[in-house]
Amino acid sequence: MRVSFTRVSSAVAVVCVASAGSADDLAAARKLFAEGLELENQHDWQRALEKFRAVAAVRANHIVHFHIALCLENTGKLVDALAEFSHAKVSAEQHGGTDADLTITNSKKHIDALRARIPAVSIKRPAVAGALVTIDGGAALFDVATPLDPGVHAIEVRAEGYESFAHKVTLTDGVREPVAIEPQLKALKSNLPPPRLRPVAPEAPPPVRDRTFVYLAAGVSVASFAAAGVFYGLRAAALSELDGACDGARDNCDPGKRALDDRGRTYTVGGNIALAVGAVALGAAVTLLVLEPKRAAVVASAGSVGLRVTF
Repeated sequence: MRVSFTRVSSAVAVVCVASAGSADDLAAARKLFAEGLELENQHDWQRALEKFRAVAAVRANHIVHFHIALCLENTGKLVDALAEFSHAKVSAEQHGGTDADLTITNSKKHIDALRARIPAVSIKRPAVAGALVTIDGGAALFDVATPLDPGVHAIEVRAEGYESFAHKVTLTDGVREPVAIEPQLKALKSNLPPPRLRPVAPEAPPPVRDRTFVYLAAGVSVASFAAAGVFYGLRAAALSELDGACDGARDNCDPGKRALDDRGRTYTVGGNIALAVGAVALGAAVTLLVLEPKRAAVVASAGSVGLRVTF
């Protein structure tokens, strides 16, 4: 949409520009303003803009601001054009002057038209402390509808400890609903909490082996071997005494010493039994020590006694 503006004549405009400044500056400003108007007639808006800005550096009034705004609008700088039309309107209202009413009327028309055309973006503030946002490299605000010229714009959100969020948005002329952007910031690896380790169950201690019967068997073995030694010692003493009471063939013996022979035989049986028990007990002790059973128990029943071993 374009709103036409009835320009004041170049003669009137030049007179307005020449109302202040040194003679040389004013002459240069009049010349630049006239050149700017001619470039406007040729629709060479960019070069015309340069001329009017040079005039404003010498003497800026509502007419100069209006022509700057007109050039900005036609070069696609809608946001800046809106600001310049507003400036021209306020200047004409406050200071008056030549064609002030015309500037006010036409500035209002352009302001209304631009407000219907200028798009905007709204960037949601991320839930991150110290986040900053820029639009096209310039600082911007979160959660505010920011008006921008139609076209492509680069948006970047940064926060210490997070990867920057970069996004490009294309805005369309005439779409007034702000484009909502919700940046997603990813924490840097160094900023992530340490991984939660799965608790490791403590290693179970080795089972305690029951060695009671090992010690018991070893004790029985030692006692049996000791008893066998005693029996064999008594047997040897009895035989020695018997040899002294008999002849070499033991055919003729003192009748009073006959009991020595019986005792010797008894001692021999006792020693053999004790020796056998000691050997069995020793074997049992060694077996239990090597195999290390978890549990051992004596089991008694009618007429028998046994050892139950659990490995």
